[in-house]
Amino acid sequence: MTKTQARRVVLVAACVTTLVAAPLSLAAESNEALMARLDRMQQEIEELKRQLAQTQDQSSETDAKVEAVAEAIESQPLVA
Repeated sequence: MTKTQARRVVLVAACVTTLVAAPLSLAAESNEALMARLDRMQQEIEELKRQLAQTQDQSSETDAKVEAVAEAIESQPLVA
């Protein structure tokens, strides 16, 4: 093998390595970005669950107050 042929082999090997490594590098970055997005979405879901629970508690309290007022009104004699 001549020096020129050896250089060509090295050049081809370098090109192949670059072509194979670049997509793998991009895939790793994409996976990291997706994992970060997933983490953010999970945090948002947890926050929404907390807000929903708080809203449901407030709704239950309001329902109880309305029921108490309704009972108080019903227990009052009608004044003519």
